[in-house]
Amino acid sequence: MKPLNQLKSFIFYKTLNTEIKRKKRTVKAINPDECQYFLILFDTDDEAATQAISNYSQTLKQDGKRVVLTGFTRRPDAQTEGKNFMVLTKEDVNWYGKPVLNEKTAQITNREWDCVLSLHTTPIPALDYFAATTSAATKAGFYHNNLTWLDILVDAGKGDFRKSLGYLLNILKTIKSRSYEPVI
Repeated sequence: MKPLNQLKSFIFYKTLNTEIKRKKRTVKAINPDECQYFLILFDTDDEAATQAISNYSQTLKQDGKRVVLTGFTRRPDAQTEGKNFMVLTKEDVNWYGKPVLNEKTAQITNREWDCVLSLHTTPIPALDYFAATTSAATKAGFYHNNLTWLDILVDAGKGDFRKSLGYLLNILKTIKSRSYEPVI
């Protein structure tokens, strides 16, 4: 990584961690079967992952869930129109990677989510910002950096993306929503 990019990344993640510490968030692990609103964040440059995520979102939609897919691309020539998901580009972020408030990003930040899935295996500041700052009961994803804002992490490694996604979903499905009030 170039020194300027390292500086940008350092400033971004330092600012993000400061912003998170100021916010209060109620963490309540929820089984995906009980969730209604999903935000799924992913890297659109990984075509196999994009296909697997698209298939999973279709399954959720068939079950009556509301799903917003948001991807990020680093390619300047990427096709962003005509997709069944929102694609963020470098035009949608400021100089160190934080999303700027516009029509696209407002759809994410102005909503309360039941579950946020951060399904990218490399640091993408714009998607990390959404995962960290959106209001959601459950936040889960793949480990790739110091992700103190996610509740559940799975190491995707260099293996099969579909298998890693399956592991994460199995972990989430084992969550039982209960009240742990003391029994007298």
